[in-house]
Amino acid sequence: MNRLHPCAVIRGTNAAASATALRLAAAGYAVLLADTAAFAVARRGPSCDGTLSDGSVTLDGVACRRVDSAADWLRYGAHDIALTAQALEQVLADLSPEVLVDARMTRHGVADSPRRLAPLRVELGPGFAAAGNAGLVVETTLDDPPENLSGHSPAREPVGAPQPARIAAAVVDALRRRLGLLPLARAAIAGVLRNAEAGELPLFAATLGFDRLEFNALVETLQPGARLSMPDLGEGYALCAVQEPELFDPLARMLWEQRAPDLSERRARWLAHAVAAASFGHRHLWQDLGLAGRAETTALLDLHFPALAARNTADLKWKRYLFLALGERLGLDDLQPPGCAGCDSHSSCYGAARPIPSGLPSGHRRPARPA
Repeated sequence: MNRLHPCAVIRGTNAAASATALRLAAAGYAVLLADTAAFAVARRGPSCDGTLSDGSVTLDGVACRRVDSAADWLRYGAHDIALTAQALEQVLADLSPEVLVDARMTRHGVADSPRRLAPLRVELGPGFAAAGNAGLVVETTLDDPPENLSGHSPAREPVGAPQPARIAAAVVDALRRRLGLLPLARAAIAGVLRNAEAGELPLFAATLGFDRLEFNALVETLQPGARLSMPDLGEGYALCAVQEPELFDPLARMLWEQRAPDLSERRARWLAHAVAAASFGHRHLWQDLGLAGRAETTALLDLHFPALAARNTADLKWKRYLFLALGERLGLDDLQPPGCAGCDSHSSCYGAARPIPSGLPSGHRRPARPA
């Protein structure tokens, strides 16, 4: 798997493991639950809801396809959440996952040999004493943040009552803090650049509004080494800059200012510019982001710009909502995306009466346009 669509392996088949699998899948990971007794657990375990007609099982409401080989699951696309009884060493060797989550909820971490570790390991459990190899610890019984740990001890991530959903949310939040951009965000940035190169987006989107130095840093972070195979835009950066729409920078800044509090400023700016650039396309926002559908756009905004996304209480199409929010911020009534007028879906997206904006991000407002 590449950095845009990496794997996450979860040890365990309990409720916390299932909830974490759902959250990681929504964040863009291909997820494999690994337990050497997985199939026995799936047949008899208390967390098993039943076996489906296709041979897959549901664990705490989460459908998992049973696979004998992690390599075969990967070879055929790794599109679903899967469950395997294959030995962990072989799973890690076959998948090279970005993240390994130990969700067995043991009280004390079990030290593993370094050769068994993924690049980032997350431990979760009650009253947890972390093994030295863990990169992050999600403490499932703490109500208050623990004191900072010194030395090379892994960071502890507090969470309130140990409900599976809250534990899973804490895992994803911890990964966002550590990694900066989750896989869904990396895929969206790459999708915008791909669509710009294909001519599906205005020319300015090819650089996302960045100069050569920042653009190169972005590409190298997303896909190390990829910049070497990309053509040098030369004077294209200046050409792209002069073609930026007037509202591009205000839209990108609005997104950036509403970033998740624990998201690094630089990476949040990269994603904000990508979403803003895609918003000037002529297709649905999810298409110009290179995502699979509206649900992925919702997950992207919920994860990285949660305060802004939460205010879309009328469930408006995301591109329309973003421009309404921007219009409210700038004092421009009923501001609409410039690329939507000729779309075949315009009537379905804009047929409903415009809701009155409420609680949208404030900013330096311009006077409203005359009636």
